[in-house]
Amino acid sequence: MLGGRMIQLMITFWVTAMVGRYLGPESYGVLNYARSVAGFFLMVSVMGFESVLVRRFVDAPERTAETLGTSIWIRFLASLMSFGAVAAFAWLGEPDEITRWLMLILVAGGIFRVFENLDFFFQSQVQAQFGVKVRLLAVLGQSLFNIWLIYRQAPLIWFGVAFLIRHVIEQGGIVWMYRRHFGGLRRLSISKKAAGELLRETWPLLLSSLIAVLYMRMDQLMLRFLMDHSAVGYYAAALRFSEVWYFTAPLLTSALFPAIVKAKQVDQSTYRLKLQQLYTLAVLLALAIIVPTLFLGGWAIQLPFLFGASYAEAVPVLNIHIWTLVFVMLGSMVDKHLLMEGNQRFSFYRALVGLGVNIFLNLWLIPLWGITGAAVATLISQVVSSFLMMAIFPKTRTVFWMECKALIGAEISSLFRRGRAKLQGPSQ
Repeated sequence: MLGGRMIQLMITFWVTAMVGRYLGPESYGVLNYARSVAGFFLMVSVMGFESVLVRRFVDAPERTAETLGTSIWIRFLASLMSFGAVAAFAWLGEPDEITRWLMLILVAGGIFRVFENLDFFFQSQVQAQFGVKVRLLAVLGQSLFNIWLIYRQAPLIWFGVAFLIRHVIEQGGIVWMYRRHFGGLRRLSISKKAAGELLRETWPLLLSSLIAVLYMRMDQLMLRFLMDHSAVGYYAAALRFSEVWYFTAPLLTSALFPAIVKAKQVDQSTYRLKLQQLYTLAVLLALAIIVPTLFLGGWAIQLPFLFGASYAEAVPVLNIHIWTLVFVMLGSMVDKHLLMEGNQRFSFYRALVGLGVNIFLNLWLIPLWGITGAAVATLISQVVSSFLMMAIFPKTRTVFWMECKALIGAEISSLFRRGRAKLQGPSQ
């Protein structure tokens, strides 16, 4: 999974920079604004299924066909609702015709993403390489199409079509992989009982995901209305260097979550130890990315084969926004931890507070500091929602103390001591 994502990262990062340089800050801002709007509504189709489905596949393998078939059907209906909501928003609230069509094209990809639930099944079977291969192929197809569009000097709308092509390739490949290794889709079934169980278990995660996506994209939405499309373009260029690493959080939890589930079934002390190690690993991984970015990121943005000198205004944004990676990583661990303890409603509470803080700070800081103010607002809201909120409720204070241990380095130093002892051998 890590190898596949790293290859995707390198391909996507370079091609996206080419697209940004070709389109310029204003048109690139339009594309990213449309993506932000479509991405928010597409979260409805995701339904918070990933964590719940992986756990159910591990805990109740005899109900896999029922769980998988029902979840796909629910997700299809949710995708249709998302498409209708974006269509209404585009035609009622967006005056620019190109932006409206971009929103519709981008949200249409969500209808094809219903088979992403099959990939969650692959992960539960420790067969994540199937999804990795397909996603790599889809990213390569989208990237080649984007390069061809730049060569042909295509208009902005076609870069939205490139995203749609990626979803078609990816989901078609996932279905083919499932049919080849696990049988056809006809073996799946739909159950009202399973639907009720899934909806009851996922609605807190769905609401928290919707709110989380909204406040993660609120900065770009508010920059669009408080400033202009160019500001969104500069800001989006900086985010390509920081948010591009956000994949490490769900990757880490997806890869290790089945092992955490089994550890909880066997021994509570082992379960707590593995959770603490996961929090520590999250902080270490975030810092390993942040430090080089602070030294090299501003220089890299302005390279002529990436975004170029015209995006120099993005550099201060990157130097602030990259620090959100620590709390995005921790937040991903928090949601998994709360789910394991049956306290997923607190994921909703923390996301709601984060949204409120983000909106307030954006309204205050964007008029004062422009795009840099939006980056500060996002960082503070992440600190509040992913870390400080966990200290408020008695049921989440265990999470808070685990985060503290990871952040202050006590657990990190212990991890290094254990590793050094193993290297020195039993005689030491």
